[in-house]
Amino acid sequence: MHPELKTQLEFVENQVIIWAIESPRLMRKYLGNLIHQTISREGEFVLSDQGKEVEISKNVDIVLNPFEVDVNDKKCINKIYSELRELAYGEKYYLRSQQLFGMITNFLLELEQESSVNLSFGELDFIQLLKAMGVKCDDSDNGLVGRLGQYLQVISRILNKRVVVFVNLSAYLEQKELILLLEQAFYLKIYVVLIEKDDICLAFPKKTYIIDSDGCEIF
Repeated sequence: MHPELKTQLEFVENQVIIWAIESPRLMRKYLGNLIHQTISREGEFVLSDQGKEVEISKNVDIVLNPFEVDVNDKKCINKIYSELRELAYGEKYYLRSQQLFGMITNFLLELEQESSVNLSFGELDFIQLLKAMGVKCDDSDNGLVGRLGQYLQVISRILNKRVVVFVNLSAYLEQKELILLLEQAFYLKIYVVLIEKDDICLAFPKKTYIIDSDGCEIF
C-alpha cells in the first residue's frame, strides 16, 4: 500500500485484483515506485502477510511487456543450476553422481594415453557440466499464453515468488486467454494484480480498485 493511497489491495485466493489507474501521471508514479521496490528493499509500498511485513523484492515480480518474458534469464538459470547441484550431491543421487564423474575422469585419462601430449585437468564441476550441456528451461512453446504459463511456473517453483503484477495485459490477450492464464496462476498459488489504464470487463472472480483521472479512489 502506498502512503498517499487510502486503498489497501487485499489478496484473496483465486481472485484477481484489477487496479485501474486512469491518470498517466499517477500510473507513472505508482508503477515507477513499485518497479523500484522489486529490485530494492527501499520504497513506500508495503506488502504484508497476516500482519507481518515481507520484502517486495523477494515476493513480487512485474511484467511490463509480456513479449520480453524470459524464463532463462540469469537469475532463473543460476537458481535452477543450484537446485540441480543440490540434488546431484544429495543422498538419493550422490553415488550415481560420483560414478558419472569417475567415468568422465577415467575417459579423459584414457584419451591422454592415446594423445601425443600430456594433459592436466581439475576436478569436475557439476555446474560447469550443466553449462556445457546448455541445460535450461524448456521454452519451446512459442505462443504468448504458453510462454506466460511457463513464466508463472518458473517464478513460483524456482524463484518462490508469490505475487505477479501484469501491466496492461488485456491489450495483448483475449478474455478467454486471460482467464486461462489466471487459472494457471491460481493453481500455482500465485496472487495476480492487473494494472490497467481503465477498468476491464472480465468474467472471472475479481476485486476492482480504480484511481480516476482526478486522482480519486473508487473501490
